[in-house]
Amino acid sequence: MITKKKSYIILFSAITLLLGCSTEKNTVLTRTVHNISAKYNGYFNANELIKETKATFLYDRVEDYNQLLPLYPLPSLEESKNWYAPMDTAIRKCELVIVENRMPNSKKGRNRNKEWCKWIDDNWMTIGIAQYYKKDFPESLNTFEYVLNHYPLEQSFYESQFWSAKVLIEMNAFEEAEEILLSLIDLFEDQSTYEKEDDEKLTFSDKIRFAVSYEERKEYLENNGIKISKDLISSIYPVLADLYLKSDQIEMAKASLDLAIQSPNQKKAFKARMMFILAQLYHREGDFKASQLYSEVIEMNPEYEMAFQAKINRALSFSDGDTKAIKQQLLKMLKDDKNIDFFDQIYYALAEIAFKEKKENLGIEYLHLSINSSKNNAIQKVKSLIGLADWYYLSKEYKPAYLYFGTASKTITKQDQNYSYVKQNIKLLRNWNVANTTITENDSILNMCNMTESELSDVMLDYIDKIEKAKLVKEENEISSPPIASLNMPRVPSSTIFLWDENLKGIGYNEFQYIWGERKLEDNWRRSIKASFNNQDEEGDSTNNSSNELSVEYLIGKLPCEDSAKMDSLKNLTLNALFDIGILHHYQIINLNEAKKNFNRIVSQFQPDDKSIASLYELYLIYETEGNNKLKNETKQILLKKYPNSKYAQLLIDPSSSKEQEKLLFKEQKEYTSIFEEYQKKEYDYVLNITEQKLQDSLNPFYCKYAMLNAYAIGKTNNNKDSLEGLIQVLKAVSRDCRGSESGEHADKILRQLLSSKAESQKSQGVSNFSYDPNKQHFFLLFAPKGSIDLIQAKNSIANFNRASFSKDNLKTSSSFLNTLDQMIFVKSFKNSYDAMDYYTAFRVNKGSLDALQSQKYFIITADNLKELYLEKKVDNYENYFNEFYTLE
Repeated sequence: MITKKKSYIILFSAITLLLGCSTEKNTVLTRTVHNISAKYNGYFNANELIKETKATFLYDRVEDYNQLLPLYPLPSLEESKNWYAPMDTAIRKCELVIVENRMPNSKKGRNRNKEWCKWIDDNWMTIGIAQYYKKDFPESLNTFEYVLNHYPLEQSFYESQFWSAKVLIEMNAFEEAEEILLSLIDLFEDQSTYEKEDDEKLTFSDKIRFAVSYEERKEYLENNGIKISKDLISSIYPVLADLYLKSDQIEMAKASLDLAIQSPNQKKAFKARMMFILAQLYHREGDFKASQLYSEVIEMNPEYEMAFQAKINRALSFSDGDTKAIKQQLLKMLKDDKNIDFFDQIYYALAEIAFKEKKENLGIEYLHLSINSSKNNAIQKVKSLIGLADWYYLSKEYKPAYLYFGTASKTITKQDQNYSYVKQNIKLLRNWNVANTTITENDSILNMCNMTESELSDVMLDYIDKIEKAKLVKEENEISSPPIASLNMPRVPSSTIFLWDENLKGIGYNEFQYIWGERKLEDNWRRSIKASFNNQDEEGDSTNNSSNELSVEYLIGKLPCEDSAKMDSLKNLTLNALFDIGILHHYQIINLNEAKKNFNRIVSQFQPDDKSIASLYELYLIYETEGNNKLKNETKQILLKKYPNSKYAQLLIDPSSSKEQEKLLFKEQKEYTSIFEEYQKKEYDYVLNITEQKLQDSLNPFYCKYAMLNAYAIGKTNNNKDSLEGLIQVLKAVSRDCRGSESGEHADKILRQLLSSKAESQKSQGVSNFSYDPNKQHFFLLFAPKGSIDLIQAKNSIANFNRASFSKDNLKTSSSFLNTLDQMIFVKSFKNSYDAMDYYTAFRVNKGSLDALQSQKYFIITADNLKELYLEKKVDNYENYFNEFYTLE
């Protein structure tokens, strides 16, 4: 039996269903039905879906505390694709509700601008927000503008402006967004003085009446206007800060963050985030306020990782006062197992404190511990490696600085903010290392050549002992390699010597590799060298480098002391290296004492070589920088008296001569620009004529640019087969003569494309069975007809050359029969033709043990072309192909 109470409920539900379907009647009941439907079927459900998707995104997102945290973490363009499905669902829900529940449904006549259902504008706002998270910014902006234009008497009128500003920020329209946000703040301040009076005038019965009567509410709002809510204003300051951060207006961002943190109604977690970001900004500037702000973040008890990072950063940003409490807290954190993944950061913070306290040895020890304990945090490992590299660099210990920067360069990613810094320093120090190694090696040889027989014998015995000890250590390490190796500072062997012999030079390099290592400074970085002293991986090399050969007599016999050509070569290489390293110290490293030492050595040992005259001028400039007028004038007199016709003396006599050079350079630049403009006007014959005249002067500073422009003109003037061949030859000349320049690289790129097309054409026409692909793996091949050379000795010489000059490339030497009589020696393998041609060139110019092999036929070849060679068995055919497609002659 149905009770009386249930009967009323059923009756009310039936009336509701009957009357609720109408969207054209503006009654309390119809509005209530459609308001409930619009709110819960659309607005509520759609927003819950947006919140759920956002929560999942934030949960899965990994915060990068090495960068400035974003105020509002948003999906990337790629990540936003995961939002498409839920956001589209949210949009469809709201669109359906708008269609079914807008009142009146037919917007015409006197009701065309009315909306009796108060949740329709909120559904439009939800659509715009969903489009924002999809990164569909133009559509999102259109939606918010629609709300702005159609709902002037709703709170969404101001909310749509707020969200429009957020969209404009993401579109980098910073000025437009700033104007909107500041206008909202100004409007709020203007109306705030009247807000209390208005509230007093509006009685409770008025509020009830306005809720029931749409027309009365509309009339009241039209007369009094809609007010901006305090919650909205509290949201504006963080968005302003976000705008200023993204537009790189840091001071404005800091001011806005201060206001945002002080504004009411901010959620605790978001307030902690804003405070952490503000601390990061001060931290970057080295402002002590950072430490105070990090402390405030910690007191707010944020989520674990932010609290941890705040503790670490507080230590890193601390500048004044007693550090004892901070150190104790960091050391305490090391005892907590849940921090094990963060030990590298803790040790780094302790290192920073140690350096600030002038305890440099302790700081270095902590940095080593940071590197050793870094397992999955490559960014922190790089920071610690840079810390060590910087310390050694500032301590003027450039060798370990080079090694640590080198290791950092192998670990760092392009996204790391220190990427450019590391690459710049490794390039600088690599140049320093090449010059320094050349000087050290050559000085060792030259010094030994000046020793007595007894002294030289003692040095060689020490060297043999060192080699044997290195072998023993290597064998011990192979038997039991420690699981974790210490990252102590590398030490240069005090008794290292360098000999001319390519074979022993390879041993010396391997010894160097054993002690220093050309690998990442990480766990087990000091394991024994990979390359065997006996080069057991290479065929035909088992007889060389045995301990029997490492006798005193053998080593002394390999010194070039009696070979004047080799001794002169050593001295010339030393001179060039001294000058190069002097220039580095003078202009890039800025170590004037080292620069003076190198330039003075050149002056004392190598006059009247051109570089000695240049060194005198460099010394003159250094003394001028130091204000040492006495040495400056003495150096000037030497230049004027001994070398009055040198360009450096002319610069001292007439400093304006350098300005004349600048004028000439500027004039040539204008001429080149003018000719290039003619090329753009398609005056190719004119350009061809002028550039050929310009190329008569090989010293022209724009020679390579003119050569490239000449090639362009040739390519435009003729299109037949002969002109294409002529263009290829011109490009070969540019690539050869302008190697290392932008023009040379560009010519090389075009040349490869033309050669690839030419090779494909030849193959399709049956002219050749060979193919050209410079990006494929290549081999070096030396053809050895029967009886032409001693094959075993040749393989040994090549293997020794590989170990000495290309030991890092792990090259393998082998041999194979081409036919029943003739053999081929292979060196495998090279990543592409460029690496292979570098080897080919080094082989061709070698004046040592490869002299006897350079009369043979040799070239580089791909695996595919090697198969064709096996089939044809005509070496001359491939040699011609090689010369046509690979060489620049």
